[in-house]
Amino acid sequence: MAVNKISEILKSKGWESLKPSEETLRKMGLPDLKKWNKWVNKKSDPELWQVPVIAQFLHSSTEQIIPTKQEQEN
Repeated sequence: MAVNKISEILKSKGWESLKPSEETLRKMGLPDLKKWNKWVNKKSDPELWQVPVIAQFLHSSTEQIIPTKQEQEN
C-alpha cells in the first residue's frame, strides 16, 4: 500500500484535476501520466529522488508528501 499524501494535498488545495505539464513530467522522470495517476490513486509511491520535484510542483514540502514512519502508524 502506498503511503504518499499526494491526493490529500491536491484535495486540500482544490486541485483534484491538476496534472503535471510535459516539462514537469520529464523532471519527475516520467514518460507520461500513468505513473502520476498511480501515485495520486495510492497504487504506488514515487522514488525518493522524485519527491522534491513533486513538492515543488505542488507548492508543498517533502515532509507533507511522504509522512514519517510515526505518522504512518497513527
